[in-house]
Amino acid sequence: MKLAKKKSILDLYKMKENGEKAVWVTAYDCCFAAYAEKAGMDMI
Repeated sequence: MKLAKKKSILDLYKMKENGEKAVWVTAYDCCFAAYAEKAGMDMI
């Protein structure tokens, strides 16, 4: 599976300007962070 390009702060500003919603999640360990990254979360 190919991982999505990492988002920068400028990407988040563009999403806000375009009215897009961002998905944020808190990862309490590296396993959950890896799952979240593979799922395509915008910010971890």
